[in-house]
Amino acid sequence: MTDPLLPAVAAFIPRDRVMAIVQETRPFPPTGVALIADISGFTPLTEALTQGLRPDEGAEELTRALGAVFTPLIAEIHAFHGSVIKFGGDALIVWFGRPHRGHRQTTIRRALTAAWRMQQAMAAHGQVPTPIGPVTLRMKIGLAYGRIRRFRLGDAALGYEDALVGDTLDRMAAAEHHAEPGDIVTDAPTLDLLGDDAVVTAWREGFAVVARPRRPARPFPWPPILWPAGPPDALAQRLAPYVPGPVYETLRAGRAQVAELKPVVSLFVQFHGLAYDTDPAVGDKLQRYFVTAQQIVARYGGRLNRLITGDKGSLIHVIFGAPR
Repeated sequence: MTDPLLPAVAAFIPRDRVMAIVQETRPFPPTGVALIADISGFTPLTEALTQGLRPDEGAEELTRALGAVFTPLIAEIHAFHGSVIKFGGDALIVWFGRPHRGHRQTTIRRALTAAWRMQQAMAAHGQVPTPIGPVTLRMKIGLAYGRIRRFRLGDAALGYEDALVGDTLDRMAAAEHHAEPGDIVTDAPTLDLLGDDAVVTAWREGFAVVARPRRPARPFPWPPILWPAGPPDALAQRLAPYVPGPVYETLRAGRAQVAELKPVVSLFVQFHGLAYDTDPAVGDKLQRYFVTAQQIVARYGGRLNRLITGDKGSLIHVIFGAPR
């Protein structure tokens, strides 16, 4: 029987990373579709729950509301073999890798079909009731096909970060900047690869607003995770660095509620000088920078929350006051 700690922790980690850890492989295809789903409405939702309820009740209701929205979105992503790489503020960063011997067009159709079904799910679940009235969440999606570089950054004691970098991420972000709520937007190179399956409803400065492809992809779900029998300690220790320490301890104690509402200080640090697509040593350079920043931030009681890359440059996001 599987220890409940393992699937509870795995829910916080990209599915392809979990599969690689459990199966002791590295199945991270370097080409595929990078997708960002940016959700608007979280600020008024949080404010509504903060004003209308006690902090503990607000945290519980916010967790319930987010689960009601994100669960169907992530189910659609996993149904088409995508992995949620990270939550970036109000956005999901998703990777649909092109399998070995897979076709580019098939991979793009798979990602685009998932995006369309995600928009359908958001339309169905995006209205959230609160004590001061319903709040509507909406989503815009940008995606791009290409090559990425993927690194595991960080110190095990301070937390690992799954990082995707490169020009494809920049193009993905640029596509999202041209989207409006309810849209799915891609760039011209990705659209060209999609061929006759593309259904374009509008153009915005060289970026295409697209609908469901003419031939939607069939689901390509992840296989079930085959957890090893026996005590979970060794595997749990390999998964734990991908989850904030207090969250992991809460899960290990068997408590379902891991959220809380509290004031924090949020800090963004922009940095330059790394050639993600052309420098063969960029992974080592990024790792040194990331770990150094982690150590400095931890020394002053903060947490390096995530790395952000895109068409506006590279940033690290630091939080003071949140669980470390």
